[in-house]
Amino acid sequence: MKRSNLSVPFLRMLVYGPAGSGKTRFGGTLNLDERTAPVLFLNAVGNPVSLRDYDPQPYVVDVESLRDVSYIFNFLRTQRPDHPFRQQLNIPEDVVFKSVVLDTLTEMHRMITCEVAGMPYEFYTRDLSSETPVDFSESPKLEYSHWQQVLTRTLNVVSLFLRLPMHVVLIAQENRLTDEEGKEIGFEPLFQGQSRRYVPTWAEIVAHIQRRSSMVETPGGTMRRRTISVMRFSASDKYYAKNQVSIALGKEMEQPTVTKILDLIEGKTTESSDQDSE
Repeated sequence: MKRSNLSVPFLRMLVYGPAGSGKTRFGGTLNLDERTAPVLFLNAVGNPVSLRDYDPQPYVVDVESLRDVSYIFNFLRTQRPDHPFRQQLNIPEDVVFKSVVLDTLTEMHRMITCEVAGMPYEFYTRDLSSETPVDFSESPKLEYSHWQQVLTRTLNVVSLFLRLPMHVVLIAQENRLTDEEGKEIGFEPLFQGQSRRYVPTWAEIVAHIQRRSSMVETPGGTMRRRTISVMRFSASDKYYAKNQVSIALGKEMEQPTVTKILDLIEGKTTESSDQDSE
């Protein structure tokens, strides 16, 4: 037992949204702020190519199994100069990561589901040059008791990464909720079973991100379409979100970056991010 620390030394976020909404690029902004750089990306079917124009670029490693995730987690616990992980990625001994991004946690959750079902996870590992036939009708066969294992393993990954003494951003795909008639009624992070309820409770900030388009007038007087990323920190009847860190974040933020979020939390800017939600 120990006294709880009520300060906000690190960001512990879950960011979710549809493909192309700017999730990975937001995670990349961790590498553009001295308070959070350098950052290590654990790429599990994220979109690291969207980080190619960042300078400096973050360290990105493809994870092919939960064994890979465990191996990297144990490296981050100590970040020893002589750890073999440094040699594998050619990381200098003096590089100490201040942030980690799991991109995406949704796919890591699928890895867990496959492992619990006894079905190999083969997104990266399937040898396409092999003559062994591929059977797309295969799918994980889960009993009721298996789902408790999936939940437990998923929460182990989430809770332990969030306990690391560093900034942690978990990225998830978006699940679109529909009514009985198939009409879209809302959004939530994409996980299966009870994980979709429990995983978001661990993060201090759960933010929904999407692209928004509007017509704006140019200096020459003509109209053009402007599309930006918008991050929402406050829940509505359509999407799940929460902010347990600072009211300074407001309801939403256009073109979100880690620098903007930290500056608001630390009171370094008076810029308000409050805007009317859709």
